[in-house]
Amino acid sequence: MQATNPVQKGYRVSEEFKSVARLTRLQTCEERKEEYSTYLDKAGINDAITKGEIELCTVAPYLTTNLVLISLYEQPEKPPNALDFVKKYFGAPTNVDITQLQNEHQELKDENQELKKIITELSKRNQELKERVEELED
Repeated sequence: MQATNPVQKGYRVSEEFKSVARLTRLQTCEERKEEYSTYLDKAGINDAITKGEIELCTVAPYLTTNLVLISLYEQPEKPPNALDFVKKYFGAPTNVDITQLQNEHQELKDENQELKKIITELSKRNQELKERVEELED
């Protein structure tokens, strides 16, 4: 493999060139960082983590989140749906409407409460009928 770095090729490089090269690398790094940050915002990752739409690992959640974001950053081709990528990393189902699931959950809780009331009423009615049968037998 041929060296592309002027120093590796044996050329003498001025300090000014080295400093410009460092500055360019730093700017490129900052630009990539800003571009990635914008990508995360547009993809809704930051909001999803903040709002709790993505369940983070309870053991060292910040470490886990950083690993996911680093993994996403290191993808050669950014996935079209970054939020699904992060959810998949955490093992969450993708392409699921969370609002719909929350509404369904609430409906099931309400139905459960109603059924518990019916059970209580039927138990009371059953007890009343047992007492009446005992009265009639006596």
